[in-house]
Amino acid sequence: MTATMFRVPGPIGQPTLARVLDGAFTVIEEAVLAVDTAYLDTFDWRLFNRSASLLYSGDTLTLALLNTDKKKVQVIGGQRPVFAWDLPSGAIRKQVAGALEMRALLVRAQTHTLTTAYRVLNDNDETICQLAVDAISHGLDGDAVGIFVRLLPARGYDRELAGIGHRFTETGATELAAGELFDVVMQATGQQPGGYQPKPVVPLDPAMHADKA
Repeated sequence: MTATMFRVPGPIGQPTLARVLDGAFTVIEEAVLAVDTAYLDTFDWRLFNRSASLLYSGDTLTLALLNTDKKKVQVIGGQRPVFAWDLPSGAIRKQVAGALEMRALLVRAQTHTLTTAYRVLNDNDETICQLAVDAISHGLDGDAVGIFVRLLPARGYDRELAGIGHRFTETGATELAAGELFDVVMQATGQQPGGYQPKPVVPLDPAMHADKA
């Protein structure tokens, strides 16, 4: 099932979650995970221009479409691909190889995510959804990208999930549409998807010899 994602205005932990849910649900912390993610594309943004994003996190390669909530394609295991022939055989290679042609996949942005996973229970101690808080940063100094909450409902609890989502929006959270997290990351890291310079611009020095210019 598709996760719902919110951007929250500040740090959020178990006490804050309890206040947001107003005692209507029980929140149990389950795990904390840290992962680095590389956003891959060609120098001329071949994948972005086809509304796609290729991510490499840990040893997992993920292909996501930026304009739809369709299920992502994931492959676990293997090294970060550089060329089309490095991609694992199957759905990802089939969808990506034609766009890449001979171009190399570059790291266009890199983030660090600290995820705290929770389980949300109702009054009957039934799990109604999984909840994850992602604190995303980038760069050597850990500059903040933002804090995000993902909600993934258990089957049959869509109504309860909608109620939880409403509680988040009431506290200032913003629901993100498909592809919006990509936009947030690109903006935070100073990238401009879709634009490129065919050759690097080298400032000319009047004293530079012609053979070095």
